[in-house]
Amino acid sequence: LRRLAAAGVTVRVGVRARGDAAEKLAVGPAAGWVGSANATYARGRFGVQPDWGLRTGEPQVVDGLRRAFERGWQAARPLRER
Repeated sequence: LRRLAAAGVTVRVGVRARGDAAEKLAVGPAAGWVGSANATYARGRFGVQPDWGLRTGEPQVVDGLRRAFERGWQAARPLRER
């Protein structure tokens, strides 16, 4: 995330204690994506956890993803440098 911010991308992060750091979605003008992909992988005591993703152009679903994104964006805080 810090590398994205350094490249000029506006990055906001959720508050883990509120549970808003778990959504993975992307929304464009006419399509949306939602899935389970993390930037890490799970193994060991968590077992194998396959990722999944769904891309859609269905207008009602895209609108719902856009609303979810906007709610998350407003609730998130700017990425801070440590």
